[in-house]
Amino acid sequence: MGCSCALAVVLLALGLLLLPGSGVLMREIERRFMALRNGSLSYPDFVDIPIPIYTDVYFFNVTNPYDVSMI
Repeated sequence: MGCSCALAVVLLALGLLLLPGSGVLMREIERRFMALRNGSLSYPDFVDIPIPIYTDVYFFNVTNPYDVSMI
C-alpha cells in the first residue's frame, strides 16, 4: 500500500513538472512528424500510399422526396 502511494505521488509530481512544457512538446511533434512537406516522415507515405484505398461513391436523384422521407 505504501509503495503504490509513493509511486502515485512521484507520478503526480512528474506530471505537474512536465505540464507547462507539454504545449511546446506537442507543437514540435506536430511540426516534425505530421507536417506534409518534402523531407518529413509522413511525406513519402502520402505521395506513394502503401495500402490501396478503394472508395465507392453513389449519387442518387430523388424525384419524390416526400415518399423517400416516409420510409
